[in-house]
Amino acid sequence: MFNHASFIWAAADLLRGTYKQHEYGEIILPFTVLARLDAVLAPTKEAVLTAIVKSPGDTVPSVPMPRARAGHHYDFFNVSHHSLKMLQGDPDNVSNQLAA
Repeated sequence: MFNHASFIWAAADLLRGTYKQHEYGEIILPFTVLARLDAVLAPTKEAVLTAIVKSPGDTVPSVPMPRARAGHHYDFFNVSHHSLKMLQGDPDNVSNQLAA
Protein backbone atom coordinates (compact mmCIF):
# COMPACT_ATOMS: atom_id res chain seq x y z
CA MET A 1 0.00 0.00 0.00
CA PHE A 2 1.33 3.42 -0.97
CA ASN A 3 1.68 5.88 1.92
CA HIS A 4 0.81 9.27 0.45
CA ALA A 5 1.57 11.20 3.64
CA SER A 6 5.11 9.82 3.90
CA PHE A 7 5.67 10.55 0.18
CA ILE A 8 4.64 14.19 0.70
CA TRP A 9 6.79 14.58 3.83
CA ALA A 10 9.75 13.02 1.99
CA ALA A 11 9.28 15.68 -0.70
CA ALA A 12 9.15 18.33 2.04
CA ASP A 13 12.42 17.01 3.47
CA LEU A 14 14.10 17.82 0.15
CA LEU A 15 13.07 21.45 0.60
CA ARG A 16 14.64 21.94 4.02
CA GLY A 17 17.33 24.58 3.85
CA THR A 18 16.22 25.77 0.41
CA TYR A 19 12.85 27.19 1.37
CA LYS A 20 11.71 28.58 4.70
CA GLN A 21 9.01 26.66 6.52
CA HIS A 22 6.41 29.40 5.92
CA GLU A 23 7.05 29.04 2.16
CA TYR A 24 6.20 25.31 2.10
CA GLY A 25 2.51 26.00 1.44
CA GLU A 26 3.36 27.69 -1.85
CA ILE A 27 5.78 25.03 -3.03
CA ILE A 28 4.77 21.68 -1.50
CA LEU A 29 1.94 20.79 -3.90
CA PRO A 30 3.87 21.60 -7.10
CA PHE A 31 6.96 19.91 -5.66
CA THR A 32 4.97 16.82 -4.71
CA VAL A 33 3.62 16.60 -8.26
CA LEU A 34 7.15 17.06 -9.59
CA ALA A 35 8.45 14.33 -7.26
CA ARG A 36 5.72 11.96 -8.41
CA LEU A 37 6.40 12.67 -12.09
CA ASP A 38 10.12 12.13 -11.49
CA ALA A 39 9.37 8.76 -9.87
CA VAL A 40 6.99 7.66 -12.64
CA LEU A 41 9.40 8.66 -15.42
CA ALA A 42 12.53 7.26 -13.73
CA PRO A 43 12.41 3.77 -15.32
CA THR A 44 12.57 5.17 -18.86
CA LYS A 45 14.57 8.37 -18.22
CA GLU A 46 17.96 7.10 -19.43
CA ALA A 47 16.45 5.45 -22.50
CA VAL A 48 14.56 8.65 -23.38
CA LEU A 49 17.71 10.77 -22.97
CA THR A 50 19.69 8.34 -25.13
CA ALA A 51 16.98 8.35 -27.80
CA ILE A 52 16.88 12.15 -27.81
CA VAL A 53 20.67 12.43 -28.17
CA LYS A 54 20.46 10.16 -31.21
CA SER A 55 17.66 12.20 -32.78
CA PRO A 56 18.60 14.74 -35.42
CA GLY A 57 18.31 18.45 -34.67
CA ASP A 58 18.10 20.39 -31.45
CA THR A 59 14.34 20.28 -31.04
CA VAL A 60 12.42 18.19 -28.55
CA PRO A 61 11.13 15.15 -30.45
CA SER A 62 7.47 14.35 -30.91
CA VAL A 63 5.91 11.88 -28.49
CA PRO A 64 6.03 8.81 -30.80
CA MET A 65 9.83 8.88 -31.03
CA PRO A 66 10.59 8.23 -27.32
CA ARG A 67 7.81 5.66 -27.26
CA ALA A 68 9.32 3.76 -30.18
CA ARG A 69 13.00 4.06 -29.29
CA ALA A 70 12.86 4.04 -25.49
CA GLY A 71 9.79 1.97 -24.72
CA HIS A 72 8.29 5.02 -23.04
CA HIS A 73 4.51 4.72 -22.72
CA TYR A 74 3.40 8.20 -21.61
CA ASP A 75 2.30 11.28 -23.57
CA PHE A 76 4.98 13.35 -21.82
CA PHE A 77 8.64 12.88 -20.98
CA ASN A 78 11.46 14.65 -19.20
CA VAL A 79 14.46 15.76 -21.25
CA SER A 80 16.30 17.25 -18.27
CA HIS A 81 19.49 15.58 -17.16
CA HIS A 82 18.52 16.41 -13.57
CA SER A 83 16.56 14.19 -11.23
CA LEU A 84 15.36 14.91 -7.72
CA LYS A 85 17.84 12.36 -6.40
CA MET A 86 20.66 14.39 -8.00
CA LEU A 87 19.27 17.60 -6.54
CA GLN A 88 19.30 16.09 -3.05
CA GLY A 89 23.07 16.08 -3.25
CA ASP A 90 23.12 19.84 -3.85
CA PRO A 91 20.48 21.27 -1.46
CA ASP A 92 21.84 24.83 -1.62
CA ASN A 93 21.03 25.03 -5.33
CA VAL A 94 17.66 23.23 -5.53
CA SER A 95 15.71 26.36 -6.41
CA ASN A 96 18.26 27.35 -9.10
CA GLN A 97 18.28 23.85 -10.61
CA LEU A 98 14.47 23.66 -10.67
CA ALA A 99 14.35 26.98 -12.55
CA ALA A 100 16.89 25.80 -15.16
